[in-house]
Amino acid sequence: MFVTPSMSYSLVALCVVSRVLESAALSVPAAMCIRYSISVPLMHGPQSPDSFVLRVYGLADVEAEVPAPSWDGPGVIDKIDNNYAKAAAGNFEGAIENGMDQYAVYFAARNLSVGQSRNATLSGWWPAASYVSLQLRYPYPSTFLTVPASSFDTLMSTGSSSAPNPFIQGSPTVASYGSQARCISSSTGEEAQAGSPVARQELQAGTAASFSPSSASCVDGNTLLYRMSQDLTALSMADSPTGQCSADYLFSPAYGMALTQISTGIQNYVNFYNFSWGVIRIQVPAVFNSAAEDVYQGSWSDSNLGGYDVNYFSVSANTAKDLPDPSLPFTVNALMLQAGGMMTAEGLSYVLFAPSEVVHSIARANSTVPPKLFLPRVGVMAYVLAAPSYAFMFRYKEPSADWSGSPSNVPCMSTLMEMNASVANCTTLGNWAPQITRLGEVGSLQELADSVK
Repeated sequence: MFVTPSMSYSLVALCVVSRVLESAALSVPAAMCIRYSISVPLMHGPQSPDSFVLRVYGLADVEAEVPAPSWDGPGVIDKIDNNYAKAAAGNFEGAIENGMDQYAVYFAARNLSVGQSRNATLSGWWPAASYVSLQLRYPYPSTFLTVPASSFDTLMSTGSSSAPNPFIQGSPTVASYGSQARCISSSTGEEAQAGSPVARQELQAGTAASFSPSSASCVDGNTLLYRMSQDLTALSMADSPTGQCSADYLFSPAYGMALTQISTGIQNYVNFYNFSWGVIRIQVPAVFNSAAEDVYQGSWSDSNLGGYDVNYFSVSANTAKDLPDPSLPFTVNALMLQAGGMMTAEGLSYVLFAPSEVVHSIARANSTVPPKLFLPRVGVMAYVLAAPSYAFMFRYKEPSADWSGSPSNVPCMSTLMEMNASVANCTTLGNWAPQITRLGEVGSLQELADSVK
């Protein structure tokens, strides 16, 4: 597949869908694996991309190796962050300032300029993940292009035969290829690992079942949650079509963001918080469980009630670069929130936050998941994150266009000066809006747990 800045991916998707329908009756070969491939035109001059980022979220196995993709163009691919591997080694620096997700792997290549125009190919083994995308950056003018996984070409591991794209509705998922993990481990020269039983159980225990929003009246918390403006989307290179506000993120800024992003002037236009004690109430969306599903269900709609509200959802507590690092697990995702004992009958889950020294007092040694507390008044468990000094970052990777909880339903503003008009709350998202409530009169974790009702 070729990509250009002006390409309409709807046409590409139609071609891929037709290819899938032709091969839908085929069973998945037990001994086969699948690879992805995408061709990128490189031109001599300003219309050529100068860098790209490949994002991978929600791996089926928390200790699975994601091999670096092959790239036959200029520049060198770097694994800029493998937060799975870092967490397994007790390093949680992905929490620092950059707003990354603990359950994500990122690859980047820079300096893609060429002496003469030609095509270059990015390829690799499909990871068993909930979300994959490629983002190309074009410097003149400064634009970027996000290529969804559903637009990648998919090939069998032997020969050049095409295979159904695993991110097209009705296609076999990567997990359905029984040899995929072995193919990946062979390419990296490492044995496939069994993974941490505790982490694996908690990260894979969720379900894709759809949950109806709570019937309770929606009440906003005391903390604002923002959608990125168009200029902030471009500045942060967030997943989004060029010129639009990203629909993949919502965030609530802490005081450290004002300190580290002062050059943007953001401190003059949005509210900043000194997070200490509090609770986040989340209406949990239906997501893609890349570890358990053999057929990809696609996005939810009135005509596809078994689809996903969003492929991947998480909340991260991120740390400002020059402020103390809690060195604790910092992300909770939807599958963790859907695990047994974590969610009410109405599909509500809770994430608590507290000062880092308090969270350290209950954290398990060498654990890659946050500690939990029982909430006696609602009868479920809740994860406990260290209060962020940079931001709470909520990720919505591949939200359904028809889902009322998508950040796309929050007004998109051109500049960060207007972002106080771009708030996720009861008005814009109803009960799907995460509710952050800061609590000032709490002195212990037990008081915090008892306060949730």
